[in-house]
Amino acid sequence: MTFSRRQVLRGAAGSLLALPLLESLRPRASWSGAPVAPRRGLWWCTPNGHNMEDWTPAELGTGYALSPILTPFAAFQDRMTVISGLRNYGVSPLGSDSEGHNGAAAWLNCASTAAGGDISIDQLIAAQVGTQTPFASLELGMVAPGGGHPMPISWAGTDAPLPKVVSAPALFSRLFGSASTLSPEELERRTTLRLSVLDDVLGDLQALHPTLPQTDRVKLEQYTTALRELEVRIEQTADLACEAGPPPTEHTLDAMCALIALAFECDLTRVVSFMWNNEGTNTGHPELGIPDAYHGLSHHNYDPDILAQLTTIQTWQAQSFVDSMVVRLASMTDLDGNTLLDNTTVLYGSGMGDSHYHDNFDLPSLLLGGTHTFAHGHHMMAVDAPLADLHLAIAASMGASISTLGPASTGPLAGLT
Repeated sequence: MTFSRRQVLRGAAGSLLALPLLESLRPRASWSGAPVAPRRGLWWCTPNGHNMEDWTPAELGTGYALSPILTPFAAFQDRMTVISGLRNYGVSPLGSDSEGHNGAAAWLNCASTAAGGDISIDQLIAAQVGTQTPFASLELGMVAPGGGHPMPISWAGTDAPLPKVVSAPALFSRLFGSASTLSPEELERRTTLRLSVLDDVLGDLQALHPTLPQTDRVKLEQYTTALRELEVRIEQTADLACEAGPPPTEHTLDAMCALIALAFECDLTRVVSFMWNNEGTNTGHPELGIPDAYHGLSHHNYDPDILAQLTTIQTWQAQSFVDSMVVRLASMTDLDGNTLLDNTTVLYGSGMGDSHYHDNFDLPSLLLGGTHTFAHGHHMMAVDAPLADLHLAIAASMGASISTLGPASTGPLAGLT
C-alpha cells in the first residue's frame, strides 16, 4: 500500500494544531514553489575501536589510496572525507573514566560519564530542527543492552541517557503505526478535515486581530504565519509518494537501514543516531570464520594474527553499512533532485581509537554525504583537534546554531568546507 507524504505526516504526527509545533514549522518549499530539501544528520557508531593501521590511509590530501577497512567505501570516495587525529577531550585518560569503553558514551556529547554525561550533539540539533518533523530524533541500535558495556550514545542531559529502539518491527510501528492501520481514504478524509479546520481558524483570527492591543497583534501575526506555513506544507507535499510498505517481520540491519532511509524520505525525522552493538561486546563472528569474542580480540597486544581478524570484522562492518545504508541513501531522490545522501551528513566511526589501550585520541572518523556543505574527496589530518569541533561542523551543515560542546570545543572544524 502506498501513502502520500501528506498522509504519512498526518498519520504519524497526529494533530498539528498545537502552538509550539506550529510556530517552528517551515514550509517544504519556498513561496515561489522552488523545492527546498531538509538537511539531515546520521551518526553511526561501531564498538571496540578499530585496527588503526588498517583504518588510516597512508597518504593525505586528494587522490589517497583507501586503507583496507575503508575499501567498501570506494564508490563514494568523492563524497567522503577521512579525518585523522581527532581527540575526545571529554573522556579522561586511561585508568580513569575512559577505562571500560566509556569513549562510546562520550562520542556524541564529548563529556565525561563520570560526571553524569551531558546533552549530546544529536539532541542539541534536534532541539532546534526537531519541531519541524513528527519525531525530533531517533535513537536506534542493533542490539539491546545486555552483554559487554551497554552504554548509550545519545543523552538528553546530565544523568539522562536515551534508550535505543533495537527492533525493526517496533521501529516501523513507531514511525507508521497510524498510517499503516488507516485506509488511504480515511487518511485523506482526516487531511481534508485538518485543512478545513485551518481555514476556520484563520478566519477567526482575522476577525480577532483588530480588537487586540499591538503586542498581542504581533503574537497573533506570528501564529497566523505559522498556520499559513502549515497549510502550504500540507498542500505542496501532497503528491510526494511515501511508501510505508509492509512491516518487517525480522530485526535485521537491512530492515533498520530501510526504515532510517524511509524516515528521512518521509521527513518523519532529520536526526538519527545508531549504535551497531554494545561497547565491549563479546559477540563472535562465525560467519566470517572468526568465532572468538570480539571484545577479547580487541585487546590484540599487536599480535598480527589477531589484528588481521579485527580487520576482517571491521571491513565487514563497513561493507554492511555501505550496502544497507549508504547505497540506499545514494539511490533515493530528494525534493531538490539531489540524492538523500547528498542532503544527509553521515558520521561513521567509533568512540575509541586503538582498542588495545582504549585510546581517546586519533579517533576513526569518516564524514560522508552532506555535499551541500562539505568539500569531500580527501584525507585530512587534524592532530589533537577536538572531536567536538567535528560535531559542531555537522550541526552547522544542518542549519543548527550551536557554539560549544563539551569542555574543549573551539568552533566548527576547519578544512571541511
